[in-house]
Amino acid sequence: KMCGACSDLCLIRGPLQNATLRKGTVTGTSNWDSLGVIIMKELVSCNNNIWYNETAIPKTNGFDINHISLQHFTANAKNIDYTGKYTNVRVLSASGIDKSGFVFDSLRGNFAMVVDSSVYISNLYLQTPRSKIQGSAFVYPYSFTDWRRSTVQNKIQFNDNIISKADLQLLMPGIAHTYQKQLQGISTIYLTASADGNAKRAVIHRVTLRTTRKDIYFDGSGLVKNPFSKNVFHFAAR
Repeated sequence: KMCGACSDLCLIRGPLQNATLRKGTVTGTSNWDSLGVIIMKELVSCNNNIWYNETAIPKTNGFDINHISLQHFTANAKNIDYTGKYTNVRVLSASGIDKSGFVFDSLRGNFAMVVDSSVYISNLYLQTPRSKIQGSAFVYPYSFTDWRRSTVQNKIQFNDNIISKADLQLLMPGIAHTYQKQLQGISTIYLTASADGNAKRAVIHRVTLRTTRKDIYFDGSGLVKNPFSKNVFHFAAR
């Protein structure tokens, strides 16, 4: 437990390739670890300051999961398992303010991450002063940026989401920049979506989209090619 008047926790993680090799005591598998093994049954944080710095990864704009600086961080999490490249955690509740300007009033869900590979999120609920996001996702982040991995399949399911442009710019600055012209004059996006695919091709099983500007309303399904390219984007309804 970390409870008190703004206690501080600073965690700096060096390059993974400079870490030592550990053999798992249960599975017998080998993992490269820079922080060893962290297993916690429960974590309770009350109004703390948290810093996390992944020194081997360059900083990016917006909220950067590899370079976190949180103030007034309050959380209750269970089943925390960190083994170098693998992280699992069940967040029952969390709130805080990041140095990027991102504020989350309420966060809960199950999170599983593999470094340089995949992110699995289930039962996500995120509320900020301007947005409400809920759903599940199985995502390979590099499939959107590295063309060699662009055929990997991602799956998302979001229901009745309210996404402010300000939060979109903090959480997904690349997408916000790509569609900055289309987002002009829009303050909020309302979205329900079920889809699977990658940077080359995505199947939209259902999507409902509208904006505060009321110039866009879409309810349908179809096939999208090059979904993250504004120049060669193609959509075929079905």
